Amino acid sequence: DCALDNNTLFVMGDLTEWQETDWIAKIECKLNIPCGKFVILCGGGDPDELEDAISLKPSQPNYKISQVIDVPKGEYIVEILAYYSSMTVQLSLDEYDSNFNMQENVELKDWYQKNRPGVQNVGYIIRFSPLNRQVNLPTLDDETGWVGVFEFRD
Repeated sequence: DCALDNNTLFVMGDLTEWQETDWIAKIECKLNIPCGKFVILCGGGDPDELEDAISLKPSQPNYKISQVIDVPKGEYIVEILAYYSSMTVQLSLDEYDSNFNMQENVELKDWYQKNRPGVQNVGYIIRFSPLNRQVNLPTLDDETGWVGVFEFRD
């Protein structure tokens, strides 16, 4: 959750029916958590911010960019699932027309709202499930080199 604004749920194991049917895009990877701590850091480009996050120092009250979540030690398939209200999906609705003018894909937006509406205030779900199959490395964004290329479902 890039803003750590309470718009992301963390799920261990199975998804509920709406969580399974309403996701629109995902990133999937293998993750080994040998210490039982999952650290999420927004951005992650500043070495001091990474050091603060892994040292478990309390965040500043109005500038929370990291969070530590206790999870059982082990190897996981981690999926970041993007739902309709996520920045990932909202940005995907913008397209360039033949004259390179930005416009919203209204037809796709309407389809998402009808078929995969999600629930209010949930943009992303980060799901941990047991590693029980081969998982490919996620695709890196060409511009940033970060894991950020979501696969959109049909």
